[in-house]
Amino acid sequence: MASRLSELLERIRPAGAPGAAEDHTTRRAAGAAEELAALRAVLATAEAEAAEIVANATTGAAALEARADARAQQLRDATADRAATAAARAAAEAAGPDPELAEIRRRATERTDLLRSHAESRVPELVAQVVDDLWLLAAAPGPGEVGDRS
Repeated sequence: MASRLSELLERIRPAGAPGAAEDHTTRRAAGAAEELAALRAVLATAEAEAAEIVANATTGAAALEARADARAQQLRDATADRAATAAARAAAEAAGPDPELAEIRRRATERTDLLRSHAESRVPELVAQVVDDLWLLAAAPGPGEVGDRS
C-alpha cells in the first residue's frame, strides 16, 4: 500500500516541483538494487548447494565404481579358479580308460569355456549399468527439493 500511495503522490505532485522526478527515480533505483542484492544472495546459496551436491555425487559415484570394479575382479578370479579346477578334474578323469568320462570332460570343458566367456562379456555391461544408474541418482532432486515425491 505504501508504494501505491507513494506513486499516487508522485503523480499528483506538479511536474516542475523540485526533486519530484529525481526522488522517484532514486527511490526506484534503490529498491531495485535491494531486490537484486537479495536475489544474488539466494542464487549464491543455491549455487553453493548445487556444487556440494555434484561433489558428493561424484565422490559417491567413484566409490561405487571402485566397489563394482572390485566385485567384477572377484567374479573374474572366481571364474578362473573354477575353470582351472574343472579342467584339472576333467584332465584327471580323461586319463582313465572310460570313454564316458572323456565325453563328460569334453562337455564340462565346453560349458566352462562358455561360462567364462559369458562372465567376461557381462562384467563391462554391468559396470556400465551401475555407472548409468549413479548418474541418474546424481541428477535426481534430493529430499525437500522441487520434484521430490517422497
